[in-house]
Amino acid sequence: MRSVLFMLGLWTMLSAVLTACSIIPAEPAEERLPDIEPPKISQKPEMTVERGRIALTARGQGQVISEREENLFFSAGDKDASADGGQSQALKLKRLAVNPGDTVRKGALIAELDTKNLDLEAEKKRDQLKLEEHKLIAELRKVPENEAERIAQEQAKAAYREQARALAALERTLAGSRIYAPFDGEITRVFYKVGDSVKPYDPVATIIDPNALVVGVQVADKDLEHIRVGMPAEVEIGGLKEVYRGEVVRLPSSGSDSAPRDPFGPPSGSDERDKMVWIRLASPPEGLQAGAFARATFELLAKDNVVKIPRAYLNTYGGRTYVIVKDGDVKREVDVETGLETATEVEIIRGLSGGERIIGR
Repeated sequence: MRSVLFMLGLWTMLSAVLTACSIIPAEPAEERLPDIEPPKISQKPEMTVERGRIALTARGQGQVISEREENLFFSAGDKDASADGGQSQALKLKRLAVNPGDTVRKGALIAELDTKNLDLEAEKKRDQLKLEEHKLIAELRKVPENEAERIAQEQAKAAYREQARALAALERTLAGSRIYAPFDGEITRVFYKVGDSVKPYDPVATIIDPNALVVGVQVADKDLEHIRVGMPAEVEIGGLKEVYRGEVVRLPSSGSDSAPRDPFGPPSGSDERDKMVWIRLASPPEGLQAGAFARATFELLAKDNVVKIPRAYLNTYGGRTYVIVKDGDVKREVDVETGLETATEVEIIRGLSGGERIIGR
């Protein structure tokens, strides 16, 4: 009996201990931190010195243009052509027969000014000139017998000349009030609309010959000194992947910006085209159009089979020019003499012969 009571008491104590253990939270497991690796020291680039071709190039960018392009303008209203001999006058645009993109034939009407009653006045002047002509003929048939008759003949001549000059002035005004296409071509720009006032010699429209397209690019002055007519060029056209070969056919005009302009004459023609190098393509792509973006590369000077290295491998310090040569685990500085230099490469004239292993910056 006593043993049974002992076993019951032992069981009660064990149950209480187990219950208490379930209430106390378990200790958390030890957290494992990731291994921290020290940062790797960046490796400097290395390369083996080689021989090859090095070329000094120039680049320019611009657009496709036409060798034959003209700004079309009116001359009506200028000082010499105005009927009263006065100052230049602006006249209103009466008719515009074209739009950008139109193709026209030589002699086609492009635009016309409103000259009001000048055509009627010109007809009146023609009648007056005929009348003065008849008077002059009648006077000249007479043999002057005194000073008065001689003076009458001179007056008849003067009257005829005056009428002729007045008629010529009106006819010049009428002729200058119309613009006709100077050649078969395409209208690329129109600067006015019907009803606008247009001064003489102000561009009204631009016509080009679409069959005479070239590439025009602007080049830095320092490179322009080395470019010559006949020099080959490689051309990239916007939107096209192929590189096209061409030849320089024209250099920028010198002094075009400083040339004086006659205020009563036609435009001087000084524009962006005059500042461009023109390149004619050997095989233009189909569908090439004026205005397309273009980029050209010119090879100014080139050498073959020379020792060359990238500029990033050349070091300069304290008046020295050197490279770092690696022989196995040994590094040493070697002084070099440079030759032709481009934006990315340098020719080595002395110090390296090719095959050396060098270290860059």
